[in-house]
Amino acid sequence: MNRLLLFGLLLTLFLFSGTKAEVHPQYKFNTLRNEQQFKKILPDLNESNSLDTLIKRNNDLILLKFFEVTIKGKNVIVILEIKNSNVISHIGLYLFSRNKPLIDHDMAYFLERMLLDYLSEDNEIAFSKSRTENISIILNGLQYGCLGFTELNSILDVLYDNESFILKKKNLLYSATWRNKYGDQLDIVFPARFDLISGKDKTELDELLIAQITSFEFKKNSKKPFNYPVTDSRKIEILKDSIYVLRGNEFFKGLNSNRYLTKKGQRFTLLYDPNYLEESISNLFLEPDYSRSPITVNLTFMSQSGKKEPAQLPLRNLIKYFLFGYDTYIGFENSSSDTIKTIAIFVSKKFTHLHLMRTDIPAESVFSSEPSTVNAKLNTNIRFDNVKEIFAKYIRRNTKKVPIKIEN
Repeated sequence: MNRLLLFGLLLTLFLFSGTKAEVHPQYKFNTLRNEQQFKKILPDLNESNSLDTLIKRNNDLILLKFFEVTIKGKNVIVILEIKNSNVISHIGLYLFSRNKPLIDHDMAYFLERMLLDYLSEDNEIAFSKSRTENISIILNGLQYGCLGFTELNSILDVLYDNESFILKKKNLLYSATWRNKYGDQLDIVFPARFDLISGKDKTELDELLIAQITSFEFKKNSKKPFNYPVTDSRKIEILKDSIYVLRGNEFFKGLNSNRYLTKKGQRFTLLYDPNYLEESISNLFLEPDYSRSPITVNLTFMSQSGKKEPAQLPLRNLIKYFLFGYDTYIGFENSSSDTIKTIAIFVSKKFTHLHLMRTDIPAESVFSSEPSTVNAKLNTNIRFDNVKEIFAKYIRRNTKKVPIKIEN
């Protein structure tokens, strides 16, 4: 963002914001990281000189406070976002417009928060943090910390006078690139870790997930009956007799997203058959819109802060919650004829973490129209770099099923 445009925007916000909001003597914080950052930058903030405006986002009124501060000899703009009158939900270096953001809020907040944090530290501390958090800051091909790029404030000219900005994701990394009219280029490469990008620790992430799951309401998709036209039959393989499989992806051997089908006339429908329990349960977890099951889950959260009181919710609600931002994979432990021990993992599409749920489902509950309750345990926010430690010694790659066990 051009620096003249930046200050013009702030002036516009000030002129049209009306009377400035009352300054509250005591702030609260939505994360520990925000509280630490606020206390660090507080001596540089003069609330009597802030420019304030209100915006509405997702039915919430948010107070934006802009401060001009001097960091390492250069003037920058710091932004605070305040919800519910006194809860600081974000503090960072102001880089992205709130009217037409170039990227989604998670990424914008992370970059603003991280850069303010690093710039307000001594160079040695900032460099140490970048190494610890696996964040690479590269200016015109020079890595931060090497000869020729030891002062972090040299990136400000590119940040504020940029003519282009691009954010890309490749494998497990994001890269943000700014370029200015002089040909200078700043690249920031960072891992797609939810804890890093959200600014929340494991306990905060667990609490947020629990609150979202327990308040989520199932909304049936208005799709027509499940149907794969004959023209798509080349994607479907026959297993035996009139049973077919639509191959999905595989996370580990035995953990996959396969749908199982049967044929009625000229169309394929989802398989729900007592003779194919595991296949039917896979469909139950992967296609909740078409499930008629009235199963209620007695769900225990195995979170960082310890086991939580079980929450009861319809199984369809739980599965539907994870459909939006996650890929679901299903596997089975050694099951008996009476109880199916199901492993479901929900892998984030955007970040490098997953959730793992173990459910013991009585066979009679799968096809019953009568309400029933099953017990399940949910291990939350497992980082990818911990996945092998959880699964590796239990995986038998010469078998079709994965006898997974989680040690609590």
